[in-house]
Amino acid sequence: MRAFTLIEMLVYLAIFSFLISGTLTAVATIQAANARHAADALVLEEGMFLLEVLEHAVANGEDLSALQLADGVLTYDSAAVSSNQVLVQNLSLIRSGIPVFVDITFTVQAHANDGTLRSHTFNERVYSDTP
Repeated sequence: MRAFTLIEMLVYLAIFSFLISGTLTAVATIQAANARHAADALVLEEGMFLLEVLEHAVANGEDLSALQLADGVLTYDSAAVSSNQVLVQNLSLIRSGIPVFVDITFTVQAHANDGTLRSHTFNERVYSDTP
């Protein structure tokens, strides 16, 4: 029975360590991509919810004076529309024309676990029933 020589053992260890390092790099890359994807999904979900709330309020002619944006949290009728994980910025509601249209624009941002900032800007034109 023939045993491994020292050279063979070192070659096998080198090959094994090379394969393990490649696997660990791939796993780290997948985890970073997953963190960015989760942040993107959160930004889109929160932004679409906020957009629907604002569209509903504008379309029904509700008074938007109760709308407040402070520290990135939008409050409307004493309910927080945005969570503490996202930041709402540059919210603007611009009324224009006859019939009355309201242009809604805002940016939602969230930090991914890998430290990157993910953001999306939402733009929508909504018809208002009341002038």
